[in-house]
Amino acid sequence: MKNPEGKKELVIKCVDNCSCLSVDKYDDCGDHYITLYKSYSGKSFWFRLKDIWKILVGDQVSSFDIVLSEEDFSKIKRFNSEKENL
Repeated sequence: MKNPEGKKELVIKCVDNCSCLSVDKYDDCGDHYITLYKSYSGKSFWFRLKDIWKILVGDQVSSFDIVLSEEDFSKIKRFNSEKENL
C-alpha cells in the first residue's frame, strides 16, 4: 500500500487475527520501521480495559518498534530464499 505522504506500508496479521506486524518505509529515508503489535487473544476483559486506560492517559502501549537499515532489511528479504537453497 502506498500512502500520499510518500510512505509505503505493509501490515501482516498473525494467524490469531489479533497480533500483527507493520512495516513502514518512507521515500525520503532508507530505513524500514517495523512495529509488532501484541495479541489480546485469550486476555480478560479487565486486562483489555486496563490497556485502554493506559492509552487514554498516554502510557506505553503494547507494541515494539524496530528500525532497520536498508542493508539489514535485505537480509530478512533474502532469508527465505537462502533457506530454500539448503
